[in-house]
Amino acid sequence: MSHISTIPKEHPDQFQIPCLGSGPIIQTISSLKAGISEGFDETKWMLFCHELSLYVTVESLKGVPYEKLENVHLNDALFSYGKYDENYGSALDRFSCTFSLVELKEFILYYLHNGHLAINYQNGAFKVGMSYFDYIIDISNSFIEYFNTHFDNKNIVQRCFDNHVLYHSIASNGQFFDPNTSDTIPDVSQYVGKKVCTFKGRDITLRILEPLNEESQETTVLNHGLAMYILNNILKIINYRYTNEYNRQQGTAAFPATTGQRVYYI
Repeated sequence: MSHISTIPKEHPDQFQIPCLGSGPIIQTISSLKAGISEGFDETKWMLFCHELSLYVTVESLKGVPYEKLENVHLNDALFSYGKYDENYGSALDRFSCTFSLVELKEFILYYLHNGHLAINYQNGAFKVGMSYFDYIIDISNSFIEYFNTHFDNKNIVQRCFDNHVLYHSIASNGQFFDPNTSDTIPDVSQYVGKKVCTFKGRDITLRILEPLNEESQETTVLNHGLAMYILNNILKIINYRYTNEYNRQQGTAAFPATTGQRVYYI
C-alpha cells in the first residue's frame, strides 16, 4: 500500500508498478534482466528474494509513501497531538478559563516532584529523554492525580473538557485518536476468493483475515499546547541554571555531537 498509488480491489490480478525508491533492489533487478541470456543464477535470485522481503515489509517515511500505514485507522488522529514542538496555541487562555495561573505553577511543581520526566544531556544541552507519547501519558496522569487531590467539584471537571484543558482520547500504537470520529469496517467479503495470480500451475485466490476484536483503550490527555508550554519552560530553566555548572563538573564545555547521556529523572 505504501509503494503503489492504488489497490485494484475489483481486479487483484492486475499488478501495479511499484515505486522502488533508490534502494539496492533496483540494481539487483537490472542485473537479473541483463543476465537472462546467461541462464539461471541462484545467487542473484536469492539476493533478489531477500531484498524483496525487506521491500514489502519496510516503509520508508523519507521516501514519501503513497499512503503512510500509520495513518490507516478507523479513528481520526487527535488534532495537534503527534510530536514535540513549541506550538502553545491558546493553551494558557483555555487553562485560565478554568484555573488560575497560580494553580498552573502549583501543578508544575507537583509534576516535578511526582511525575517521571526523563531528561537527557546531549550536544551541550539538557533535552527531554522520553518519547512524545510517554510524556503526554505521564503529564496527563500527573494532572489527573493533582486534580483529584486538590478539587472535588464535578462542575470543574466538565469545564476542563468544555475549555479543552483535557481531551478524551484513544491511545494506540504510540498515537492519540479522537474517540468521537470512527468509521465502520467496510464489507470486504465480495473480494474474497478472487484470483490473484497463478503460481506453479495453481490459482492463488485472495484471502482476507478477520479483524481482531480488541477493545480500544480510552484515556484522558492534557491539552497538547499546555503540555508543550510546561515542558519547554522546564527545559529553559534547567538549561539556563545548570548547563554551565554541569559542564564544569564534567570538565568539558560540551559533549561531542554523538554523545547522549541520561542524567536523572525529575
